[in-house]
Amino acid sequence: MYFTGCLFTRTIFHVVIENRSVTALHTFDGAVIVMFALHYILNLEYLSTCTANLEFLQRAYMGINPVKGSKNKKKQGKKYQVHPKVLQLQLVNELKMFEKRCKC
Repeated sequence: MYFTGCLFTRTIFHVVIENRSVTALHTFDGAVIVMFALHYILNLEYLSTCTANLEFLQRAYMGINPVKGSKNKKKQGKKYQVHPKVLQLQLVNELKMFEKRCKC
């Protein structure tokens, strides 16, 4: 997404996909909504240079919080969002708490 004009005066925001301007809007929030909608409709990945920023905007402001998965490119090596050993430790702790509550 890029804009033409001065940011403090009348500005036009362009939504760009694969180096082509898809649409031009007069409001920043409208351009952001169109950008996220196109990423999900066309199943596009975020650019590697701005993945963290777009993920933050997606989760914090747009309210799109997938349980698993991401729109950034897959990285080699890391396969889990939460390591299985951490999940196992959490399960063990929950079982210990359950045993403490159930003892008479």
